[in-house]
Amino acid sequence: MAREAGWSEDPRLAFSLFALARLAQPGEGAQGLAMLAQAGAIYRGQPDAALHAAHVEMHLAAHALALGRLETAGRLAARNLDIAARTESAGLLASLMMIRAEVLERTGRPAEARAVRLDSLGWARYALGSDRAARERLAEIAALAPPLQRAEAE
Repeated sequence: MAREAGWSEDPRLAFSLFALARLAQPGEGAQGLAMLAQAGAIYRGQPDAALHAAHVEMHLAAHALALGRLETAGRLAARNLDIAARTESAGLLASLMMIRAEVLERTGRPAEARAVRLDSLGWARYALGSDRAARERLAEIAALAPPLQRAEAE
């Protein structure tokens, strides 16, 4: 419908793709990822949509982490940390840092992972309102990552 309305390469199309991707059923993973990638590309092409692009790419990084694509997950998380910090988007920043911590852990850098994880909890507490909610979010992201022995760098 968005394309029929002439919204190609428009933030409204990007948002509709993002929403559809988030609603995708488990068996529609490839289609959901494709929609997320499209949404991210549209947002990156918009002058004032860097934060939206970062939010989409956090979801792409989470998918990459779940698939054991550590290099991709790390790259997506790292390139969006600055915009999340500059805009003080605490929830986004915490999630990106948590993904980065899991990548660091699985690439043999446990001390760095611990430091990033600890820093992420402060942002998560601010965003989510409690230590319990922050730790639950941390556990959710950790659960996405494959076990240490199975994860591979690309």
